[in-house]
Amino acid sequence: DPTSSTSSPACAPSGTGTNGAQCLGSDDCAAGFECVGSPGVCRRYCCGIPTTTCDTNFFCDIQSETSAGSVKIPVCEPVQPCQLMGGDAMCGQGETCGIVNDDDGTTSCLGIGPADVSESCDDTHCKKDLVCLGDLGSKKCFALCDKTHPNCSSSESCTGAAPLFQGDNINVGVCQ
Repeated sequence: DPTSSTSSPACAPSGTGTNGAQCLGSDDCAAGFECVGSPGVCRRYCCGIPTTTCDTNFFCDIQSETSAGSVKIPVCEPVQPCQLMGGDAMCGQGETCGIVNDDDGTTSCLGIGPADVSESCDDTHCKKDLVCLGDLGSKKCFALCDKTHPNCSSSESCTGAAPLFQGDNINVGVCQ
C-alpha cells in the first residue's frame, strides 16, 4: 500500500556495494548490507548489541535507511574514538561521544538523538553529553559527570568504574 507509513522486510535484487560504498538505496548494496545515512553508505546488518556481530573496530548501531529515513536499521558502524565529555572538537557537528560497548567501555562519536535522561535509547540516540547504558530492551540515557567536579543533582552521585570508565575516561561517570 503506497499510502502506508509502515515498512516491512522484503526480498529484492542486491547490488554490489559492500562496507563503506556510496549508495542511493538498498538495491545498490550487496546481500547482507543496507544503505543508511545521508549521503548513503552501505553497512553490514547486525542483530546483536554490543559488537558480537560486527568486525573489530565496528559496533552495532541503529541508523536510518537512506531511502526511507523513518525506518531504523541495526548496522555495523565504524568506531570513531573519542573522549567522553571531550567537547565538540572530538566529534563532527550533530555528534557526541558515547559508550558503544558496555563490556569494555569502547567510545565512539554518535549522532545526537532526542532521548533525554531516564528515557529509552534502545532504538534512538541520547541527547548531547548523555550516554546510553543497560541491557538490550531496557537501555536508558544517563547524564555524564566529572567525578572530580560532580554536576549531579543533590539526590544523585557521580559514579563510574572500569570497564566502562577507564583510560582517558577514568574521571567520568554517570549521575544516578
